[in-house]
Amino acid sequence: MGSAYLGVMISPYYLMRILSMATGLLHLDTKVTEDFINGIESSNGPTRSTGTHLFLNDLLIARRDPDGQIFAVRKGMNAEAEAMLREGGY
Repeated sequence: MGSAYLGVMISPYYLMRILSMATGLLHLDTKVTEDFINGIESSNGPTRSTGTHLFLNDLLIARRDPDGQIFAVRKGMNAEAEAMLREGGY
């Protein structure tokens, strides 16, 4: 993967914990986040899941590989991550 993603895989459990900690700063819809973890497309307010990508305010914050592994986008790396997705046809 490109440098826009963390070098470690994140389990769905830990992703939910990380996202839960962020709710004091940013509100992520719990149902949409769970849908993302389960590969389901949904949206509510600023939180949107394509089933493979999780967005907040239209900014990519995480993605799922076809094998179900979840990767979080590094802080400040959103533009690079989105460019990689565009180049990959997402």
